[in-house]
Parts: sequence; structure tokens; C-alpha cells
Amino acid sequence: SEVGGCSTTGHGESIIKVLLAHRAVAGLKTAAGPGDAVGGALAHMQQRVDGYGGAILLSAGGGGIAVGHT
Repeated sequence: SEVGGCSTTGHGESIIKVLLAHRAVAGLKTAAGPGDAVGGALAHMQQRVDGYGGAILLSAGGGGIAVGHT
């Protein structure tokens, strides 16, 4: 997308319920950086559905990369 891209792994049902990849990429618009965006998305998943997983988040244009896991 114009904002970035995300790959996820882990408990699929939890990831789908909270739209983890979408939430992480959307977070790039408001977070201080990719690390904050992926961290916020993973924290949301853990709080909302007690899910576990990980994500790799890339911002468009080479602005940064972040890896996070629960």
C-alpha cells in the first residue's frame, strides 16, 4: 500500500478477529514509528482476544522496519 506492508504469524483466529496486519499498517499513520505501530497492534490483540503472534511491518519508501511478537 502507500503506507506500508505487514506479514503476520501466530494464532490465526486471533489475528483475523482484530485485523492485525491492517491495524499495524494503519498505525503507521499516527505512531512515532514502525516499532510503535506494530507494538500497539500486538498489544491490542493480546488485550482484546488474549491472542498471540508476531508481525513484520515495513513502512513505504524505506522509512523503517519493525518486528514484534507477543
